[in-house]
Amino acid sequence: MISPRAKKAIGKLQAYMAVVIIAIYFAVPHIWLIQAAFNPKPKPYISAFTPGLVHFRSVMEAHGLEYTKNSLIMAVFTMVISVAVSSLAGYGLAKLEFPGRNLLMLILMISTAIPVIGYIVPYYRMMITLDLINTYWGCILLFVTGTIPFNIWVMKSFFETIPKELEEAAIIDGCGRLKLFTHITFPLTLPGLILTSLNSFGHAWGDFLAPMLLVTRRELYPLSVGMVYESQTPHGFYDLGLFSAFSILYSAPIVILYVLLRAYLLKGMVAGAIKG
Repeated sequence: MISPRAKKAIGKLQAYMAVVIIAIYFAVPHIWLIQAAFNPKPKPYISAFTPGLVHFRSVMEAHGLEYTKNSLIMAVFTMVISVAVSSLAGYGLAKLEFPGRNLLMLILMISTAIPVIGYIVPYYRMMITLDLINTYWGCILLFVTGTIPFNIWVMKSFFETIPKELEEAAIIDGCGRLKLFTHITFPLTLPGLILTSLNSFGHAWGDFLAPMLLVTRRELYPLSVGMVYESQTPHGFYDLGLFSAFSILYSAPIVILYVLLRAYLLKGMVAGAIKG
C-alpha cells in the first residue's frame, strides 16, 4: 500500500513531467526558428550547424530596414492616437454621468468581440472613397478602430479605482476638470497606460490582413507583409532561412518591450482583472 507521502511525491513528479512536456512542446518551434535563422543551409528539422549571418545580410538586402520603418510609423501613430482617445473616453465613462452611458458601454463591449475580418470589406470601400489606399493612414485608422474598444474598458477600470475624495479635494483647491485629468488622475493610471500602449503597438505591429489588403505598393509594406513578399521563391515555396531571419527581426521589438515593461504590464493586467 502506498503511503500518503509517497502519493504526494508521485503527484508532484507527474506535475513536473507535465510542465516539462508542455515547455518542450512550445520551445521546440522557437528553437527551430532560431537555428534556421543562423543556419546557412536550414533544414525543416533541428540539426547541427555552423552559425552564420548570411540570412540576416539577406534581410538587409531585401529592404528589411524599410519594412521595419513602415511598421514603426504605423505602430507608433496607432499607439499614440489609441491611448489618447481611450484615456479621455475611459475617464468620461468612469467619472461622468450622461444619457446613453450604459448603451455606449454595451456597444464597446460588443465591439471588442468583432474581429477585423468582420468589417474589413466596408472599411476597404470607405478607404477607397477617402483615397487612403496605399497610405499609412489607411492602416493606422483601422488599427486604432480595432484597439480603442478594449483600451477604453481598461482605462475605465483604472480610473474607477481612483478615489472620488482625491478629485473632490483638488476641485475644492481650485483645480479645473482638464487640469485635474492631466496633473492628478492621468498620472495615477500609469500601469493602465502601459498596458494599453503595448496592446495598441502590438496590434498594429503584428497585423497582416489589413496592410495586405490596403497596401499594394512595396515601398509602403510593413514588416508583416514585406517578410512574406520577400521570402517567396519562384516555385511558390518560401526561403526558410530568409523567412526565419525576418521572423527574428519581426518578433524582437515586442519581446524587448515586454521584457522592459513586464512589471507594469502585470500590474495593469491584475488591476484590470480585479476591477472587472
